[in-house]
Amino acid sequence: MVPILESSECRRVGKACQRCRRLKIRCDSVRPCAMCSRARTECLPSVTKASKPRGRVSRVQSLPGVQPPVIAEFFLSSNTYPEKPQTTSTTSVSTITQVATANSTSTHDDQSVSSAQSYINYANSSTQQLSPPTSAPPFHNTAAAGLYNPIPPQSPEYQSLYEENLFMPFTVLEMTRRVFRLHHSEHLFNADTSSFADINARKQHAMIRVEEFINMELPPKHILDLLFANYFDSMQWFMHIIFEQSIREHYERIVLTKSMDVTDGPIVLLLLAMFAVGCQTMPEGQRADAKFDFGTLEVMLIKRCEERFFAVIRDCCLESVQFCIVFGLFHLYYRSPNMAWSIIGAGLRCALAIRLNLEPPPQFNLLQRESWRCCFWALYTADRYCALAFGCPPGFSDNHIFVKSMFCETPQSFKDYDLLEFHKCKQHLYTLSSVISDSLYQRQSSPSDLLSLESVISDLYIKLQEFKKTVPPILAFENLEDARLTDSAKARKIKMQSLSLQSAYDNVILSLHRPFLLVRAGQAKYNFRFDSQETEAFVTACLARCKEAALRIASASKFPWIIRDTIDSFAISFLSLTLFSAGVALCMFLIIDPLDNAASEIRMSIRNVIEAEQMIADKNKVAKEAISVLHDLRKLAKAKENTLLLRNAGPDEFLDSFQKDPGLRSIFNSPSPESESFQDFQIRNAAISMDPLLNFLGYPMNNTPLKGYQ
Repeated sequence: MVPILESSECRRVGKACQRCRRLKIRCDSVRPCAMCSRARTECLPSVTKASKPRGRVSRVQSLPGVQPPVIAEFFLSSNTYPEKPQTTSTTSVSTITQVATANSTSTHDDQSVSSAQSYINYANSSTQQLSPPTSAPPFHNTAAAGLYNPIPPQSPEYQSLYEENLFMPFTVLEMTRRVFRLHHSEHLFNADTSSFADINARKQHAMIRVEEFINMELPPKHILDLLFANYFDSMQWFMHIIFEQSIREHYERIVLTKSMDVTDGPIVLLLLAMFAVGCQTMPEGQRADAKFDFGTLEVMLIKRCEERFFAVIRDCCLESVQFCIVFGLFHLYYRSPNMAWSIIGAGLRCALAIRLNLEPPPQFNLLQRESWRCCFWALYTADRYCALAFGCPPGFSDNHIFVKSMFCETPQSFKDYDLLEFHKCKQHLYTLSSVISDSLYQRQSSPSDLLSLESVISDLYIKLQEFKKTVPPILAFENLEDARLTDSAKARKIKMQSLSLQSAYDNVILSLHRPFLLVRAGQAKYNFRFDSQETEAFVTACLARCKEAALRIASASKFPWIIRDTIDSFAISFLSLTLFSAGVALCMFLIIDPLDNAASEIRMSIRNVIEAEQMIADKNKVAKEAISVLHDLRKLAKAKENTLLLRNAGPDEFLDSFQKDPGLRSIFNSPSPESESFQDFQIRNAAISMDPLLNFLGYPMNNTPLKGYQ
């Protein structure tokens, strides 16, 4: 039985305890150092100065108003669940007392309690570098620190978190790190891991100027304030990626101090991408009032984002994913769709690296949890939309998604709750659309293979109809009216949401049944018949649904003021692309069967689509190019119609009509009927007209590619 040492010996042990800390064998609030434990005495706090942190010295420490970075030894990365949390002093009393009591005999109960209380006094008096910070350092990313709130050990969240900490699959480095954490020895793992794929690698911190990082001078603050506010006004109602309150703190700090930590790169690039969106969607009235060259600024911002793109995706975090979404959608709708696909793909890999597809850690507060979920579902929506637009595979399978829906916790606590229903509906819609990319578009199938998916297509169509019934009345297309001058800004946004949601819904139905247009075109070319009347009826029903969806999309021209309101938002390009898809489908219906009973209605709808595109063609490049392609397709459909009308006419009647109608000659693109015999001319046109699919792909009567496909 070891007696308690005298006071002189206690001082010697205290000095030894300080030496242990210098040797990085630190004590903590739960377990003392080995020497103090053997001596059954308290650990005295260290009086030595903290060692100089590693890394290069800050270059802006002398700047007025700029605090040098604090090098924290505890980093909570967004892609891992934290270790078993430390507790406050009140909780530590009971916890440590239980530990001390369990490790001692009944003879030494008083000594154990006294020793445990000594550990608590030490924990309260000394600086615990291994404990999580109570507030986020100013340079930390949202995903890096400041998100840790201790959970009482008695709570069910603690047990759940502890189990996830033990049994989640990790990489080799993560398993190594977890072993050290579980044994309270994280400080011992100081090996260099730069050669490994390590998302959790510790980062070196140093303060630099923002201009040094982006290689340009920021505009005045009142211009940046205008761009910042315009982003949320024009973007947030259509695609909810970032919470304003979560990014504003970083914005104010970076703009006011004009300094940043080197780990703030993703945040700074995210702000630059937001500013570029603000420049693009700036209303003309605000441009005139500001008297600033936003066009030149937009070009510079895009260039800096492209130059610093690798700095963002090198260290994955939540802000890296948010940047990829914002910048990718900017290219998708305004610049280069091909580059957008690559940028969004990089965002997908970053998201999977930080496990954004899993539920956020339970110690996150409500805003942090919803920021996590909104970022993931915005990325998911962009990925699924690009998969339908490009015909490419989706970025990841739905079987790998374990995160809850956005705004699933007390959505009434958020600003503009009425505008959030649109995002929940759109998330549900694009979740259903995953079947299209997986089953229909990712296979080189024959018509028989396509017909084998009858049950899949029918089930999805039923689910889409059920989804339509769940849309709130405020977003229902049946209740939509055109915008009025007396409408408030919020009412106008809700009307734009209603039109966008209906267009997205019809576009999914159109994409689901569009492959059957090629089946019908092949049937016209090879003159084959289906095996049964049930199959013929199914194909006919699919074509009818496709036609109805295209006609509903074309009916958007009935809301000209709502379409004009979308000019200053991302929705303008989305609506233009949706109208273009509907116009192409309607033109193909005319090409396949120009003499159909609904041909006149289809022609009227094609004209409505072109008129709707012309409303926004001056402000949108997508609409301008869509008009050119639709004009060529309409000429092609007109040529097919004239061919069928004149096929049964005699040679004299046909030549007479051909010579008197210069428009007909220009459609057929033949210099004169005398250049070849009428028989050869009729045979050539009849052969080409029997191939609607060839016509649709861009081959007019002289086999010259159409203008839009050159």
